[in-house]
Amino acid sequence: MNLKKSLLPFFLFIFVFFLSGCFEYEETITIRKDGSGEMAVHFFGPEDSDMEVDGFKLGKKEREMREQIERKFSAPGVRVKSYESKIKGDAQHVYFTVAFDQFASLARVRWFDDQKIDAGRWDGRNSWRRTLSSGDHHSDEESRFGEWLKEKIADELADHIKLRFAIETDGEITDTNARDRMPHRAVWRFDGADFLKPEGLEMKVSWK
Repeated sequence: MNLKKSLLPFFLFIFVFFLSGCFEYEETITIRKDGSGEMAVHFFGPEDSDMEVDGFKLGKKEREMREQIERKFSAPGVRVKSYESKIKGDAQHVYFTVAFDQFASLARVRWFDDQKIDAGRWDGRNSWRRTLSSGDHHSDEESRFGEWLKEKIADELADHIKLRFAIETDGEITDTNARDRMPHRAVWRFDGADFLKPEGLEMKVSWK
């Protein structure tokens, strides 16, 4: 999931969602004691959508979609393990899993290009910190336009876009800002309105 770095393209991207229906994204990263693991993703939206985020879009042919995902996860120690695309009703569902040798290597793939991720092991603890930014580097003109749009569409965004992220670890979680927290699992849930927050969306977790 990549986000635009200025508000104007970001809000234009949001309006496409309104024209094409709802979008949901689910991601679970499982990390073993040795730092290796898998990332499982499921997302879906209208099959005929023109929705596009930094060149990644639904509605592509299955081969093109898989090739695009493989390019975004092309990095040392990382590979696409499985891929499947299904049409259910008028929605296209995409499922894929990515295997990685070290979670710090996963953090450097192109899938996360416009996100800030700090991942690794420091002071005897593992850490994953990720920020999805709505893009607060913009001109005054974009800012005024953005503020007006925020007032008009926040409620609609909450209904149209749902995101769920989870981190599962073999080690015990010692600190996280996730609302849903268990000894070995942290879960964050957002909706489209959360993208309007100027500070962006932060997910952080550390474990032994």
